[in-house]
Amino acid sequence: MENLSIHITEAIKILLIGLGIPLVLSVCLGFLTSLLQAATQLQDQIFSFFPKVVLLALLIILGGELFLNLLVENLQQLLINIRYVN
Repeated sequence: MENLSIHITEAIKILLIGLGIPLVLSVCLGFLTSLLQAATQLQDQIFSFFPKVVLLALLIILGGELFLNLLVENLQQLLINIRYVN
């Protein structure tokens, strides 16, 4: 049972890294663009949408390999230790 809880904890860590970082960065960028929109009174919808798409694309390009390696490593450990999980 202890082995299963370790794998669940690792899965939650990977989930938080994979989803938490892009979500936090996207929220911060959205806040900054809303401040800029309020200061300039420019209320175009593409102005708030396009920077988030660019940010998430850069995150996928730059951090995708790291996240994929983390997923593969965790899956390999899970498959190696699956016979010990009750």
